[in-house]
Amino acid sequence: MSDVFQSQGHTVAFEFLPWRRSLELTKNGSLPATFSWSFVEARTTDYFYPEIPVDQVDDVYFYRKDKFPDGLATLSFDDIREQNLTVVGIADYWYQEPLEKAGVSFQAVATEKEAWTMLLYGRADLYIENDVVGQVYSRSVLEDSAALIGMSEPLRSVELFILFSKTHPDGALMAEIWDKGAALLSQTDTGPAVR
Repeated sequence: MSDVFQSQGHTVAFEFLPWRRSLELTKNGSLPATFSWSFVEARTTDYFYPEIPVDQVDDVYFYRKDKFPDGLATLSFDDIREQNLTVVGIADYWYQEPLEKAGVSFQAVATEKEAWTMLLYGRADLYIENDVVGQVYSRSVLEDSAALIGMSEPLRSVELFILFSKTHPDGALMAEIWDKGAALLSQTDTGPAVR
């Protein structure tokens, strides 16, 4: 991301904040942008989505290998309900509302560490997470016990975007700078600018 902005003569600084706080600070204009976010129509009232995403990620089900020794096919939310499986997840993430609408037993927690711990100790059957982040974070939280956890094929692939503030004075301009720089860098011999 830095390369994209630098290609257009701009330097960026990164602050690492809890996701809810970064979203709110960007919404109210205290920050010009936040990343990385999937597209949600309702957010377009408060944020500019650029044309070019930052990346594309796969969300998968993580599970205990002893619960599913033959692996786990990607399940629909209806399949999860019909098999009486419990999903643990972070409160207010993209999957909570559709899981609850499908009648799936859903355990909302505040942190990823809580979700991994519940999965490890069998208090939930599945945890939905990005495949790369999930693999790294499971090893960080569960250490050697991460070897007990398996991963399904992707249940969805989604593009991730920088959200630019509609209330910050530089939000719209930064979105334009991003798209121009990302388009330019994606045409170079080094391949896509972001991904």
